[in-house]
Amino acid sequence: MWIVINCVGCFWVVLTMVLGLSQALAGDLSVAGFFLVVTTSYQVWSEAERFPHLFRQFMEAKNGVMRLIKYFDKHNEVSDSAQTANNKLELIKAPSIKFDQIDFNYNEKVSVFKGLDLDIKAGEKVGVVGSSGAGKTTLVKLLCRFYDPQKGNLKINDENIKQVSLASLRENIAIIPQDIELFNHPLIENIRYGRLDASDEEVWEAVRQSYAQDFIESLPEGINTYVGERGVKLSGGQRQRIAVARAILKDAPILILDEATSALDSESEAFIKQSLESLMKDKTVIAIAHRLSTLEHMDRIVVMEHGKIIEQGRHSELIAKKDGLYAKLWSMQSGNILKNKVA
Repeated sequence: MWIVINCVGCFWVVLTMVLGLSQALAGDLSVAGFFLVVTTSYQVWSEAERFPHLFRQFMEAKNGVMRLIKYFDKHNEVSDSAQTANNKLELIKAPSIKFDQIDFNYNEKVSVFKGLDLDIKAGEKVGVVGSSGAGKTTLVKLLCRFYDPQKGNLKINDENIKQVSLASLRENIAIIPQDIELFNHPLIENIRYGRLDASDEEVWEAVRQSYAQDFIESLPEGINTYVGERGVKLSGGQRQRIAVARAILKDAPILILDEATSALDSESEAFIKQSLESLMKDKTVIAIAHRLSTLEHMDRIVVMEHGKIIEQGRHSELIAKKDGLYAKLWSMQSGNILKNKVA
């Protein structure tokens, strides 16, 4: 497209000069008028040259908007009522979270939770493990009110989350997912998505705390580098550090880690762990993980199976239960089964 517009622009300027010169030689146009015509035509061409860039930006924005629309269509099962739209959830410090006799199913045929009870103390760090389909991610979806349970109550600091606005609820929750959503915009704007009113210095402070400064400064245009659609120009570890930077910038009292390190190599995981240690301070944390080693130092680990909590306790307590599911999963991941067979 740029080549076509450039050729048309050149033709336009040359044509204007030829016509203007012929008019000037015929005495129908003054010298000053001739130069005015040529200058104006050149300015028109210069503006037209920007069109491919503007068109590309428009298409990128359109794609981003369409992805957001699809996202919210997918997670738009609930909405504010007239009574709750103006009720704000105001949290000064890490809150308690209570799942109280929760019944939930995505459809009438499959029940996910039946009478689920889970109390999380203020400031407690809780790991959640279980096989696929155990209900781990559904906990997060209910807490964020992407869905409402059919029965039971979900409370934050003893306040039913159905009684506060969705916006204020989600402002108090930061999520670090396995796959971060990135747009083909400058990296600084992708990070600022965590808190839109953040200053450049606040963004940079989040970058430093997430151990992302070195790789960002090595990019062609630094923090102003366009990262590509879905962040394709960044590695998995780099994208996760951006997710951590967003969460640091948001500084919400509730932090959710949803398989945040499952797809990372050892070096990237080490960086993420370092940044998460400081991020989790003074927050109520729910960490969903398949890799059990990431949950060793949690205050409590909850083991789920078929929508039920079948075990819970500290890491040391759970691995001591040799017949327990957690101990078996730990043994498999740590390689003890293979060692026993060799012996």
